[in-house]
Amino acid sequence: MAKPTLPVILAVGTTVGEIGTVELPLAPRSIGRDAAGRWNVAVEVDHVELRRRIADLLRGVADELEKVPVDGD
Repeated sequence: MAKPTLPVILAVGTTVGEIGTVELPLAPRSIGRDAAGRWNVAVEVDHVELRRRIADLLRGVADELEKVPVDGD
């Protein structure tokens, strides 16, 4: 099963670009079947974990930016 991901886009001035993706930390809240026998699943995003994953991605990008010399240096 494919895991849902969220693209993370960074904008600095007029420069905009996707810096990566993070997997959405989904937690099922209720699972059941309706009268027709179809499955119904309510899910919720774990916001604390999502923020942690985005922060990890941003730290990695910051590390890479520090390694690359700025134009003109």
